This record gives sequence, structure tokens and C-alpha cells, in this order.
Amino acid sequence: MLSPRSQFAGQTVLVTGALGFLGGVVVEKLLRETEVDRVLLLVRGKKQTTPLQRVQQLLSSPLFHLLQKQALHGSNVLSRVHAVEGDLLLPELGLSAADKDVLRHVDVVLHCAASMELQADMQKTLKNNYLGTQKLLQLASSMPNLRAFVHVSTYYVANHLPRNSLVKEQLHPLSLSLDGGATKVGHADFVSALMAMTPGEANVLAGMVMQANSFGSSYAFGKSLTEQMVADTPLKQGAFKAIVRPALISNLAGSPYPGYLQGYAGPGGYIMAYAMGFCQGLGSMAYGSDQVLDLIPCDTVAALVICAAAAAADTAADTAQAAAAGTSAATTVYHASSSASHPLPIADAFSYMAEYWTANPPPLRLPLTKYVRFTRPHTPTAASVQQGQKKTAAKASMVAGLMRLVGEPRQAYKLQMGVKAFGVQNSIPLAASLICSVDNVVALRDSIAPEERQLWPLLWAPGEPAGMPCKV
Repeated sequence: MLSPRSQFAGQTVLVTGALGFLGGVVVEKLLRETEVDRVLLLVRGKKQTTPLQRVQQLLSSPLFHLLQKQALHGSNVLSRVHAVEGDLLLPELGLSAADKDVLRHVDVVLHCAASMELQADMQKTLKNNYLGTQKLLQLASSMPNLRAFVHVSTYYVANHLPRNSLVKEQLHPLSLSLDGGATKVGHADFVSALMAMTPGEANVLAGMVMQANSFGSSYAFGKSLTEQMVADTPLKQGAFKAIVRPALISNLAGSPYPGYLQGYAGPGGYIMAYAMGFCQGLGSMAYGSDQVLDLIPCDTVAALVICAAAAAADTAADTAQAAAAGTSAATTVYHASSSASHPLPIADAFSYMAEYWTANPPPLRLPLTKYVRFTRPHTPTAASVQQGQKKTAAKASMVAGLMRLVGEPRQAYKLQMGVKAFGVQNSIPLAASLICSVDNVVALRDSIAPEERQLWPLLWAPGEPAGMPCKV
């Protein structure tokens, strides 16, 4: 049986994206639930803050409160965390010679970093996600002790499929061309051609190919290209890869901090936007009444990332079998998703929110707010969604102006940024409704030693260790 705790015992792990929500939870859970030896965080400097200072800020945050208490009693596992200055956008990640030497001792890579901008210019998306991941894989290929490489992707890679499709845990082929479809090319040639163009030319060509493949977001398209590259890139013999595709990552369901949320970029921001009255009637909603809202707690995603790495490392441990095969096994894909294991209909989600925020009004809310519920069939149209966004923006602008007059410019800024973020989230191309199979996740859960399963909540479903969502 698989023991994630023992698989990480004495190991050196490199984590990217540790300052983000998911990456931070991964680091905390690694330190608290495994016997990892060292955790190296790839972090770039920012303004007047060094990578070391940024890591210290992370470790002193509320997310790490249980480990901070342990440190006061002499068990300072936080000392196992080390900052490595690097940047996925720079050649060779901008690493110093000394840090390159340190990274040669890495056993496991957990790649949680990504640009989350949903409608960025194509070249920007590719620089951050495709090319950044490619550089990290090149670095990983030079690690003699490497056993596992886990790439965090997104369930948005399947949003080109028909609505409410059953999405399997496998790669989705793309039809790529540089000449309108006459000649097919691979992802490497396609990306190389886009990066050689002007930004405008790249956006035009990418837009045509996205339309041909039914993608509504440059982020989703770029992440799909990245998955193809990850699967096709060979690592050292005996090292294995996995891809984890999270759905919409929400608050923590359990330890170390139930309800914890870092920032408002995802569904947490959408919920707060709803609470503040940004939804202007059912017609303004980009979600249809047949929508399955695929939310997944961040601690469930983090547990899956860690266990996917443990399973890959466990496979790599059988070096004789790997050598006999001559190559690494195919990349395993896992869905961090609730749509198949415990689906949440959109009508139920909005009813829960309406009940809660009616009983517990937020301190900041637009005038005359009436909380939207899905009380009738609804098929969104671009015109109605756009009209609702204009109404929201007009109300928010008025309220923000009043805030500035009474000396609250910071709150006014937050309000207007919230409106902007809501406008991106509440868009028809991004309102994916998919049913994501979790067969590989179930198999992984069943492979874990029974005495450890409570530590690793891989599924959000009735009877699972993560528990049940509370009705508000």
C-alpha cells in the first residue's frame, strides 16, 4: 500500500508558486503530514523584498499557525524551508551557480506556479505557463535524484468540450495549424511560431486556432498546450510525471484553518461580489440554470498534489522495472473536482448564498441589492450579461465616488477592482459546466494505506475524510 508520509521521508522537494494560495497550502501540508527533509521554494524578489523575506512572511502567516505553535515547543519543522531565488520567465530561471548545485539534490518537483490571467495576450500566457514550465522541466531533467514531477493544470483545459460533457482523466488532443488548417503542426512548432510574431499577429492566429478548437479563453488554451508539452518532455530514466487539474479552488474545508482563503481571485471573490450586490438580476448571470458548479476545497487539491507525487515516486522506486521498460510511464492525469463525486447545482449554490448574505449582510453592499436566485430556467445571452455588468459598474462607480469623498480611497479601490474581477469571472466563455471523472483519484485513494487515508482527503464526497459541505 502507498504511504505518502514515508515516500517523502528524507526527501528534498522543490515547490513553485508557494506564495500563492494552493502552493502555500501544499507546503504547509507537506511539513505537517510528512517527514520531508527539505522544502525548497522557488521565489523571485519583489520591489524591496528579498525572496528570503517573502518566504518568512509566508511562514509567519495564519496558514502556518499550527506549525508555529509546534516551533514554540521545540519542533521547528519550519526550519526545513529554504528560499531559492529564481524566476520562471528568465533564462535558466535566473538561478545562481550555487542554487543550481542545491537543486541537483531535489527528489520531487511540485509545480504549482502559473499566471491565472484568463484573457491575457497569447504571448504573455505562453511565456508564463508554457515556456516557464518548459524551463522548469529542463532543470528537472538535470536532477540525478529526481523521482517525480507534478504539474498543476486546470479543468479549464476541457472547456472546449460540449456543455456538461463527462471529461476523462486523459490528455485532450488539439488541432493546431499555422495556415488555416491545411497543415497540422505540433505544439512546439505552434508555440515557436507564435513567439516569433508580433503580439498582435500572435493574438490573431491564436484566436483563429482557439475558435477552431472551441476555446473561449487564452488561459485555458495555453494550459492545454502546456499539458501536451509536459507529457511529451522526457525526464531522466525512472522519473515519473503527473498532472493535477483543479476545478474552482475554494476555501479550506479542514486543517490547518477551516474556511481560510487567500485573496479573492477565484470563487471566493465571486462569492464576495455576489454579497456586495454585483449580480444585477438573473439575466445578468453568465451561468445557465443547468450549470454544475465545480468547487473544490484547497486542502483537497493540496492533498491530491502531494499524493500524486507520492504515487509517481513509488513507481519510480522500482528502478529495475523502469530500466527494463527503457522509458518513463505515461503521464497520469488526476481531476481535483467535485462535479462527479458530489455535484452542486447552480440553483442550490445561489440559494445558499442568498440565505446567508440576507441573514448576514456584508459591511459594504451596493444600494437596493436583491440577491439573485435561480428560480426559473435561464440561458444566458451576451447582451443580457453585458447589460448587467454596465449596471453594476455604474452603481459601483457612484458608491466609490462617495467613498472617496468621505476619505475611504482604499475601500473605493477595492470595490472597483472587485467589479473588474467579477466582470472577468462572470463571462459566458468562462462559465464552464463539465462533469469531471475522478476514476484515477479513486484508484489513488484506494491505494493509500488505510491508516493514512484520513490524512489525505482526495475526494469531496459524502463519507470522505474532508467531510460534507455545511449548508448555510
